[in-house]
Amino acid sequence: MRTSTNIRRWSANCRLSSMLILFMLLFCPFYAYCEARDTLRQGEWISDNGETLVSAGRRFEFGFFSPTGSSGNKRYVGIWYHEWDNRTVVWVANRNSPIVNAIGVFNVTEDGELKVLDTSGKVYWSTNIRSLCPCNRTVTLTNSGNLVYGDYGVLKNILWESFNTSTDTLLPGMDVNQNTILTSWKGSDDPGNGSFRFFLGIDSLGNENTIYKEYNIYCKRFSSEMYDKLHDLSSDFTARFVLDFRGKLEYWRWDVKGMNWSLIMAEPGNKCAVYNACGNSGVCNPNNKLECKCLPGFKPNAPEKWDSGDFSNGCARNSVLCGENDVFLPVYMKSVDSYKVVEVEDESACKKECLKRCDCKAYFHNNNFHCVIWTRDVVDLQEYADGHATISVRVAISDIESAVQSCEPCGINVIPYPLSTGPSCGDPNYFNFNCNTTSGQVSFIAPSGTYRVASIDPDTRNFLIQVNDKGNLRLNHSLPFNLTSPRNFSSEISTEVTDEVEIVWEPPLEPICNSSADCNDWSHSTCKSARDGKRRCLCSFSYRWDGAMLKCRKEKWVTLHLIIGITSVIMLCAISSVYIWHRNIAKRQENRKIDQRNRAQSMLNCERHVQALIDLSEFKEEDEKGIDVPFFDLESILMATNNFSNENKLGEGGYGPVYKGKLPNGQEIAVKRLSSVSSQDQEMNPKISDFGLARIVGGTQTEANTTKIVGTYGYISPEYAVEGIFSVKSDVYSFGVVLLEIISGKKNTTFYQSEEAMSLLGYAWRLWTDNKVLDLMDETLQDSCIGNQFVKCVNIGLLCVQENPGDRPTMMNVIKMLDIDTVNLPTPKRPTFFLRRDQSKATSSDQPESNNVLTNTLEGR
Repeated sequence: MRTSTNIRRWSANCRLSSMLILFMLLFCPFYAYCEARDTLRQGEWISDNGETLVSAGRRFEFGFFSPTGSSGNKRYVGIWYHEWDNRTVVWVANRNSPIVNAIGVFNVTEDGELKVLDTSGKVYWSTNIRSLCPCNRTVTLTNSGNLVYGDYGVLKNILWESFNTSTDTLLPGMDVNQNTILTSWKGSDDPGNGSFRFFLGIDSLGNENTIYKEYNIYCKRFSSEMYDKLHDLSSDFTARFVLDFRGKLEYWRWDVKGMNWSLIMAEPGNKCAVYNACGNSGVCNPNNKLECKCLPGFKPNAPEKWDSGDFSNGCARNSVLCGENDVFLPVYMKSVDSYKVVEVEDESACKKECLKRCDCKAYFHNNNFHCVIWTRDVVDLQEYADGHATISVRVAISDIESAVQSCEPCGINVIPYPLSTGPSCGDPNYFNFNCNTTSGQVSFIAPSGTYRVASIDPDTRNFLIQVNDKGNLRLNHSLPFNLTSPRNFSSEISTEVTDEVEIVWEPPLEPICNSSADCNDWSHSTCKSARDGKRRCLCSFSYRWDGAMLKCRKEKWVTLHLIIGITSVIMLCAISSVYIWHRNIAKRQENRKIDQRNRAQSMLNCERHVQALIDLSEFKEEDEKGIDVPFFDLESILMATNNFSNENKLGEGGYGPVYKGKLPNGQEIAVKRLSSVSSQDQEMNPKISDFGLARIVGGTQTEANTTKIVGTYGYISPEYAVEGIFSVKSDVYSFGVVLLEIISGKKNTTFYQSEEAMSLLGYAWRLWTDNKVLDLMDETLQDSCIGNQFVKCVNIGLLCVQENPGDRPTMMNVIKMLDIDTVNLPTPKRPTFFLRRDQSKATSSDQPESNNVLTNTLEGR
C-alpha cells in the first residue's frame, strides 16, 4: 500500500513538472541561459532564438539553423562544427519536416521523448521512445558530435543517440556496421532525403559497400585507398565522409594551416566508375571525351541520345550469334555477376563450350578450372581497366572484318582496311598505326609525335586522336590523311581529357600484290603493274575499283551501251524510211523561220536606232526632222498582235480599233487599225493630230496660218486661238492641258476656283509659284500617288503650256522626260491664261473672225 502511494506521488510530481515545462515553453519563449552548455536536463529546453548546445571541447554545436543558400524561412534542428568553419552540418533531426514561419523549441517532453515542436504544440520530429518517465533524463552533445539521450540514474542507461540515426555524414567514432546507411540531401540547400543511399557492409542483396540511386546500383566498387579510409576513420577526428546530393561519397579533412576543409578523394571518381555507365554491351573509357562506345559488332540502341551523353539505353548486336567462326574480343568487366559456371580443363575448352551454345554471349576462365559463361548481355564494361577481370565477348566475324587483308583487332578496337598496324596487313600507304597488344591501345604516328586513338569509324572513314595542343599537330601531306574540324560534343560530356581531333583517310587504291594468288580474295581482279609502278590487283574489263566500297564494281556503262546498241539496230530501219520526208518538212520550216528572224531583226534594228538617238544626251529639237518612226511590214504587225485578235483589243476610237502587241525584244506596243473613214494622210503618219486639226492640215505640213479657228475650247494653243498659227507645238500645248486635267481631276473648260485664278492653268501656276503643288492632286490619288512623281507630272504639264511655243518641248522630249527618272527638268515659264466662259457648252459658227481677237464662238470638233 505504501509502495503504490509512492508511485502515485512520483507520477503526480512528473505531471506537475511536465505542465510547468509546457507553460514555460508557451509563455516564455525567450528564456535563455547566460553561459554555453552541452546538456539539457529535465525541465530545460532550447528555442529558436539563438540558444544552442556546445560540446565540452567546443568542437560541435547543436541548435536551430537554415541551410546555406536557402531563403531562411525553413528552420531545422541539427549539429554542425562550432569553431572550425561556417556551419558545416553533420546531422539533421527534422530533415523532411522543416519549421516554417513559426518559433521552434527542442525539449524533453513529459512522456520521455525528445521532440522538435513549435509553440502551438505541433510536433516536427520525435525519438519515438516509449517508456515510463523517471524524471532524471538528460540529453548531451559530446565532443565527437554525438547527441546522447538517456537515464543517468544508477544504471546510466542510453536510450537514443544520433550516431545510430546518421543522415549524410559519417564521423569518427561512429560504430560502422552493416546497418549503417548514409542518405544524401536533396540539394545543397535542402537536407531532405535525396536520391542516393550508401550501405556500409553487406546489404540485403549481398552487395558490399554500395551506393544506390533510388533502387538501382549506382556504384559498387571503390579504390583500395577509399576502403582503407573507411575502416580507419575512428582515430582521425579531423576527417569525415559525406554522401553528396549528386551521388558521390566524399572524404574530407580539416586543413589546420589553411583553416578550411579539403576534399581528399571521391567515389565514383569519373563517369566510368558509375555502375554500367554505358548501358548493356557498352564500353566506358574515362580518357575519351565521349566516354562510351559500343563494342565492335554493336550499335547504340538510341543513337539520338548517344552524342548528347545519355548512354543508359546501351548497345545492340548487329548480327545474330550462332556460328563456329564467331570471334571473341577481350574487354574488362568491373563487376562480375549474372553468370553460369561450367567445369572445364582449360581456356580452350571454355571457348569451345561457349561456341557450341547459341545463347552464350561471353566467357571467362580462371585458373581453378572454372568456366564462367554469360547468357545475358554483359554489363559494367570498361576499356584499359587494370585489376579487373578480362572477359571474352562473342562477336560475329562478319561484323568486324571489312576486308581480307584487314589487321587483327587491337583490344576492342577494330582496324579496318586500309589502315595498317604492321607490314603484313592493311595497305602500306596507311601504315601509321601501332597496337599495344598488352593494353589494347591504338596509337597514330605523325611527324609531330605519337597520339592516342580514341575511336575509329570505318563507315565515315575517320578516327579521333587526343592531342595536348592542336596547334602543334602536323601531318605528312604526302600520306592519305587529312584534318577536319574538331568535333562538337554536348556540355554533359567530360572536358577533363585533352582535345580530340578528327582525321579522315582517303579511299585507297587497288590492293598491293606480289602474285595472282594475292588477288584471289579480290573478285574480278588480276595482279598487274599499275601506273604508279607497283603491282596491284587491277579490276578486269568492264569493272572499276571503288575505294569506298573496297571492291571492283561492274561499270554501268557496259550494260547501258548494250541496250543502246540493240535499240539502235531496231530503230534504224524506221528512221531511214521517214528521213527524207522529215528532211523536206524541216527545210521548209527552217526557211520560214529564217524569214521571220530577218523581219524581226530588221524591226529590232529600227527600234534600236530610234532609241539610241533618243537616249543621246546631245539630242536637240532640230534633230527630230531627220528621224522617222520605225517601219514595220504587215506580217510583223500581225505576229505582234496575234492577227489583230479580240483578246489583244484595247478599245476603239474615231479612227478605228486599238490593239496591244509585243515585239520580238519583249517591248509592248499599241497598234491602231485605221478604219475606211479615217482622215489621216496617205502615209499614215500625220504631223498634226490633236483634236481634229489634222482634217484641215495637209498630210506633210508641220505648221500653217489659217483664217478660221477650228478646235475644242480650252485645249487649243493660244497662238492658234489668237493668231491662227498652228504647229507641232500646238499638240504639245493640248497634251499639257490634258495632263494637268488628269492629275487634278478638274476640267479646264469648267474650272472655277477664285477670281484670281481664271482657269485650271492659272490655278496650277499659282500653286507652283507658292510651292503648294501637292494641293492640285486629285483626292482619289492621295493614297496611292508618290509625291515626287506628281510634282514631276505638274512640271511637265506646265512646260507644255508655256506661252511661247519655242519654249515648249517636243513630244519626243516629253516622252523622254516621262520615261526617265534621272532627267533634270527645266523650270517652266508663265503660261497663257484664258478668260472663263459663261456658256456651259461650246458652239460652232462659220462667221469669219479676226486673227488677233479671241472670241467665244469657236467651232467644235
